[in-house]
Amino acid sequence: MSIGKRSGLLALVLAFVLGIALSTSCQKANEKAAEETAERALEKAAGGKADVDLSKGKVKFSSEEGKGEVEYGASSWPEDLPADVPLFENGKLGAVMRSETEGGKGWTIYLKEVEKSSVKGYIDALKKAGWEIKMSMEMGEGETFQTAKDKVFVMGTYSGTEKVMALSVTIEK
Repeated sequence: MSIGKRSGLLALVLAFVLGIALSTSCQKANEKAAEETAERALEKAAGGKADVDLSKGKVKFSSEEGKGEVEYGASSWPEDLPADVPLFENGKLGAVMRSETEGGKGWTIYLKEVEKSSVKGYIDALKKAGWEIKMSMEMGEGETFQTAKDKVFVMGTYSGTEKVMALSVTIEK
């Protein structure tokens, strides 16, 4: 289901960059320090040159392995997501991450204020839309699922104690 080690690395780095962006204020000095820290982390992870830009609620990065963007405080479902991925309507958007490598393209959508029953409803919506459920597992207050349709994959991880869900969508080339 993975689009390769590179996209996994970029997703991990994106999560790190998101943490830096969310932990800094909007002051110019802090933004510059956060950019430099994120650039060094990306360069170390990617093994080469990286560029990071923190501005207007977004963190953009690029390296030899690919490029990506984190939009924190996102207010709308990603318009560039594949059309056959159902909209998750029962939560509040927190952030949207996009990444692109030679192996494919990916999105991670962070949702807040999500009830567990909404997760089951979303899995049902995926089934109705023709997605094959590869795995669905409940773990106490949490739940995770993986689905596939052609070369597109949707994976969801839900934490009931936090009432948050991460939806990851990947397209393999």
